[in-house]
Amino acid sequence: MLLRTMQHGPERYDALAPEIRRSFDLRSMARMAHFSPEEQDGVTEAFVRHTIATYASRFDAYSGEKFDVTGQWSLSFGTVVESRIVRPGGEPIRDYLMHLNGNDWQIADVYLTGTVSQLATLRAQFTAVLARRGVTGLIETLNRKAAALAAPDSAS
Repeated sequence: MLLRTMQHGPERYDALAPEIRRSFDLRSMARMAHFSPEEQDGVTEAFVRHTIATYASRFDAYSGEKFDVTGQWSLSFGTVVESRIVRPGGEPIRDYLMHLNGNDWQIADVYLTGTVSQLATLRAQFTAVLARRGVTGLIETLNRKAAALAAPDSAS
């Protein structure tokens, strides 16, 4: 899916959106305590847009890359899938924490360079924005960042 999307060029956001929504448990990833259902819905949708735009901007061109799954191991709260993107110059291994959501296995977190939780990093950023600007500020910030990432001049 990712390699096919890289080949889409400028249309990669639209091509990636349904796959990200299917593959990631974004509602769970965006869940934060003490939100009303309406606030949680707003934060989740903004987080979805931000996630799609982030991935679309990271994978903006295709030059023969390959995606390899190099291993997996089970934990009490899911399965870690070790993978890497093979491209000239190499990419760090990215591990995906998968968990069962209903009947579907979905990504619950991404570990950059094998140990840094993308979800923990984002939650720390969310908490800082929430403290300064509240839920509305968090939604605005996520939407603004998503729009900047998806802007035509941000694509290379």
